[in-house]
Amino acid sequence: MPGISLSSLSPSSLLSLSVLSTADSSYSLSLEERVDDVAPIEKALQSAFERLSTKLSQKLDLVTFTLPIYFTDSEKEVVCSAAKNAGWLVPRKLEGILNHVQTYHRSSVQEDYLPQYELVLDIGPSVAGSSLVSTEVEESIRISSDVVVDHAIRQNMDVEEIIRKIVDPALASFEATPSADRPALKRVVIISSTPETISPLVDGLQSKFSTNASVQVVVTPEQPSQHAAKLSFSLRNFALADKACIFNTAPLNIGIAKSDGFVLTLLPKIFTLPNQRSALLTISKENQMKVAIRVVAGVAPRVEQNTVVTCVSLKISLHTQLAHRLSGSHWMLMRQGEPRSWRRK
Repeated sequence: MPGISLSSLSPSSLLSLSVLSTADSSYSLSLEERVDDVAPIEKALQSAFERLSTKLSQKLDLVTFTLPIYFTDSEKEVVCSAAKNAGWLVPRKLEGILNHVQTYHRSSVQEDYLPQYELVLDIGPSVAGSSLVSTEVEESIRISSDVVVDHAIRQNMDVEEIIRKIVDPALASFEATPSADRPALKRVVIISSTPETISPLVDGLQSKFSTNASVQVVVTPEQPSQHAAKLSFSLRNFALADKACIFNTAPLNIGIAKSDGFVLTLLPKIFTLPNQRSALLTISKENQMKVAIRVVAGVAPRVEQNTVVTCVSLKISLHTQLAHRLSGSHWMLMRQGEPRSWRRK
């Protein structure tokens, strides 16, 4: 499963390739090619892709591309066209090209925690970008909503100016959210193709958050191409494991609107269909006999940023069970000690 990353379209930039194998979990291959200092850049990129091809023993599957968050659509088009002309399998649409933040956040993780925010910095050789990401982990899959806050040219900039231009605007946006509805800021994550050069930035960020011990400053140890390869590997393994029931994949997250304004995701958008999930919900009032459950579809963590696709109204009778069928799924009210709990299955 291949992943490709590129930090910029400048001459001498590194084109990085990482490859994992679904047949051999111990297999890992990393290759790099420097883009020639020739014009036009499309030809230089195509030549770099062709040189990478000669180093491979066989033709690769569809490549997962990951590019900096500050790349424009026209720049993505240049990269995609160069790879295609070199004989690589590329996404049909630009939406299939992910950015560094997306590939990092969509990779499988081994932790579960409540919705929180992470500030992700994408540091390139000449440009830096920041993304404030609302993060939720379910079933070892990280669900995220990206908001690009600002980006700045890094040439001749010191650490203080970088923080002022791409960190402070993100924090201002974060702090503008009412505290009652705002999850905690968990980490500041730095993604860089040259992590050895960002020590001053790490020191500056640690100093900035020195009074907030709950915020961690983290530098990802892996290259963006490795994140892309891992994501491709995870999705491929997921598809192989469920190949008996691959009829379709959910295009959007499907969930239930909670009273705190956030969505409880039941079917993440990458899950194969048909599928079913269970959730336990509790009503808020004593002796409550009616409840309305809103089912929403979308990609954002907040209810108002999604679309309500249906609303299920349930009326409770003591000592009875009530079932309601919706879109092939069963909604079932169950008494557990006292009639205050809901179970969907």
